[in-house]
Amino acid sequence: MVSSTVGGCGPETLTITLSEPSFDFAAEDVVASLGTLTNWNAASSTEYTVVFTPPANSTGSAAISIAAGGFTDVSQNLNIAFTSELISFDTESPTVAITR
Repeated sequence: MVSSTVGGCGPETLTITLSEPSFDFAAEDVVASLGTLTNWNAASSTEYTVVFTPPANSTGSAAISIAAGGFTDVSQNLNIAFTSELISFDTESPTVAITR
């Protein structure tokens, strides 16, 4: 996954690529440290997409992680743990002040 900034313009689609095919890799294997993951799509047995939506009205960074041993490849080898680069986000609405 590539590091990026998610702004107020909306969620971001992330692509997850496995090095070997898996038939038991599932949405439940993928966790966001902040925000939500929705619209899971298995394009193939090695490529998946998910939509990351950061928390509303906030700024920060989130990581996407996959725990070790959550799924297997076709030879029944367990996966190793993975944590993405940080995804910075800014969904904070601007404010206005009037002084006189």
